[in-house]
Formats: sequence, C-alpha cells, structure tokens
Amino acid sequence: MPSNSELNTISLAPKPIQGIYVSASYSMTLPLVTVFIPTKNRVELFQRALLSAVQQDYPSLEIIVIDDGSDHAVSEVNAKLCSQYPQVRYIRNESSIGASAARNKAIAVAAGEFITGLDDDDRFEPDRITQFVSAWQKQSDFAYLCSCYVFHMAGNKPKLGLRRGKLITYSSLKLKNEVGNQIFTKTEYLRQIGGYDESLVACQDYDLWLRMSKGFGTALRLNFASYHIHSEHDAPRISNFAQRERGHQQLIDKHKAEWSDAELKCQLFYKALLCGERKFSRLWRWLTIDTLPVYLLYKIRGLK
Repeated sequence: MPSNSELNTISLAPKPIQGIYVSASYSMTLPLVTVFIPTKNRVELFQRALLSAVQQDYPSLEIIVIDDGSDHAVSEVNAKLCSQYPQVRYIRNESSIGASAARNKAIAVAAGEFITGLDDDDRFEPDRITQFVSAWQKQSDFAYLCSCYVFHMAGNKPKLGLRRGKLITYSSLKLKNEVGNQIFTKTEYLRQIGGYDESLVACQDYDLWLRMSKGFGTALRLNFASYHIHSEHDAPRISNFAQRERGHQQLIDKHKAEWSDAELKCQLFYKALLCGERKFSRLWRWLTIDTLPVYLLYKIRGLK
C-alpha cells in the first residue's frame, strides 16, 4: 500500500486537464463500468448529467437511469432522451421510492464489474471513468476510489474541493467525510454491504463510505477533479439543512459505539457547521486537534 507521499506515482501523469495532471493510460482489457443516475422532475439538469456520462471517453460503459416517480410529462422526455443512446438503460418508478432506494435498485441490476454514481444535477469530466479504471488497473487492492471535485455556487466562481490525492482509511474517515459524494468501486462490494441505508434521511453516502472502508480497507482519492457539484440552480438538492442535521444525527447514532470521544466531537462539530451554524460560541465545545484548523479558518474570515 503506498503512502500519501507516493500517491503521485498512481494519480499523476503527463496529460494536463485544466491545470490538474492526471493519468490517461489503461490496458486494452476494458471492464464494463456501470454509472447510475437517479432523477426526479429535473429535466434540464438531468439532461446535462446524462450527456456528461454518455460523452465519457471510456467505451465500455453501462448507464442506468432510475426515474424515481417523475411527473408523466417529465418521464416521457427523460425516456425519449435515454432511448437515443444504446448504452443507457431507463427504469421508471411509478411512484417515488427515494434517492437511496433508487440507487440500490440500480446497484441490484447493474451488469458492470465496476460501478459509480452521478447525481442528476451534477456532471462528469469526459475522462472521469478512464482515470478510475487506469488507477484501479495499476493497483487493485483499494476498497474504492474517489476524486477531487469542482463546486459551483450561485454568485461565486467555481471552487476546487478536496485539493489533493490522499489515502483514506477507516480511522481518518471517522473524523470527517474525505470522499465527497461519489465513489468508484467493484459492484460486488456494494452488494456485499447492502448498498445505501434507506432508513437515513441524509448522509447516506457518508454512511456507505464508512461501511466500505471498515469492510474492505483503505481507499484512494486521486489527484484530479473530474466531478462537478452544482448548487447554483433553483431546483432543490436532496437534503436541506433540517433534513441534513437529522440525517447526520442518525449517522452518529448508528456509528458512535465505534467512535472515540475525539471522533464523536469531530462529527458533532461538522454536523453543526455543515448545517449552517456559524456562531463559534456554540462550536467551541467540539474543538479538537482536528477541528481547530477549521475553527481558525472561519475565525479569520470574521465569523462570530
């Protein structure tokens, strides 16, 4: 297993993409990769997401669209779009079963050896799948792979998130979500751990990363940004603050028996911060050696 200082030998190579150097080589043996996209009543955003998957430069691809109870007119548009691409499988739920259940439905029917997800309001860079397959073929003993990402917010310039490659362990993941919101892994791994926990109202992805890391070991975040998270649009994202707070507390309740006091403080700190808390008079009680730098960063920015 490489150290963090050795990651460049896995994730870096001569080809530059928007200033981020990544690898573009892979062997001639191309395993089938499944991309799943759950969607509901977001036609234009879904079209952008789907096209970013269809336009991948990796040829051995299956795309599963789970239309989770969209209005009839929306479903007709979605189905027509999907029918234009032979690699796309369109599955419609007559009534909504929820994002996690929709993802699990895709996982259950996926034909790919590998699998990854895409939210219907986000998009891929064209070589995202190629990069993942190339990295996995170089070293295949990781639990999963993920990447840096670009975050798009209303009224702001795009911001690079998770700025460097990194080994992700179960221990480090218990302190904070170092993954983002999507992983690339073997389909059988997701099936073995039972997919997404449908009882959680938010943080279902973080819960999955924790169980994957506990069950299968170290993961790798590659040193390139191939995923775009869009939050600048008017359509609601899956989790608002109240729902996210409730979901994060469910996550804490589910895993806290395996966390130390310091790890629990980190979770409570990030739960408050990510749910909109900006009063450090309420955050100080959860300060640890791991959350103090974040505290100081917000303090420097003048938040009280």
